[in-house]
Amino acid sequence: MSKATPPKGKTTGAAKSAGTPKSNARMAPTGTMPKSITNGAVPSGAKNIAKSTKPAESGASKASKATPRQTATQRSSARLTRQEQQEQRRRERHRAAQMAQRWRLLKRFGLFAGGALIAALIIYLIVNAYHPGAPTNPQTNAHNLITGTGTYTTPANGSPRDGMTCLGMEGSVIHIHMYLAIYVNGKQVQVPPDTGIVNGGSCFYPLHVHSDPGDENIIHEESPINATYTLGAFFDVWGERLSSTQVMSYKADATHTLTFITFDGNGHKTIVKGNPLDITFSEHETIYILYNSPNVTPTPFTNFLPGE
Repeated sequence: MSKATPPKGKTTGAAKSAGTPKSNARMAPTGTMPKSITNGAVPSGAKNIAKSTKPAESGASKASKATPRQTATQRSSARLTRQEQQEQRRRERHRAAQMAQRWRLLKRFGLFAGGALIAALIIYLIVNAYHPGAPTNPQTNAHNLITGTGTYTTPANGSPRDGMTCLGMEGSVIHIHMYLAIYVNGKQVQVPPDTGIVNGGSCFYPLHVHSDPGDENIIHEESPINATYTLGAFFDVWGERLSSTQVMSYKADATHTLTFITFDGNGHKTIVKGNPLDITFSEHETIYILYNSPNVTPTPFTNFLPGE
């Protein structure tokens, strides 16, 4: 039995149904994929879309991969900052410790220097207490010391003596007054009036005694220069001997003692143990020379004339 052949150009309904995949794809229900896609075949349009989206996905992937490195850098920076802060605090603590150490050293040095200064002051006071020959007049210059030899036996007659010049008028650079009390065998010896004043009062040595009533035994120091004068210089102007064993013509021995005592202007008493030639003059000083006079009680002299 022969099969019927469809006429050319005509298609049966069954053939149309089986041979039109496009219409089938269009008519596929929403949400279902074409059969060709499910079987692994990728339409050319989809391939193009995939290719176009691949670089974007690669960029996004790179961005997502860069994030950990950035985070690590930030952590490293944070660690570095903490290390710098710790180092700064360590340096500050070190500087503070150094400053504290310097302050302790300064305090120790200050205490040492203060102690040395106090010790030097105490030594100075002790030395001056037992050596009254040291300068006590603040107006004088210790480097210009004028003292005597204690060997003259005649009064100064206008010629220079011990560097002292006899001037036509009294000096005015220094003007102070001292009282000299000499006792021999318990009796006071007067210093001759006008000692140190010669040529009828026309020539004055820096150390002299006036003849005014009430001015007896008062030594006037009226110097034209800034200098320190001593008891030895006055005895040389006077022309009398003086030493630790002799005053004028009186010599000390086992039965005749010779004592030198001074009182400063404040009444402080000092027993002179050194050379009496070196006793320096100071304002309102009282000087006692006691030869064989154990019963004499020395006291400070206070009856200076007005203006002295």
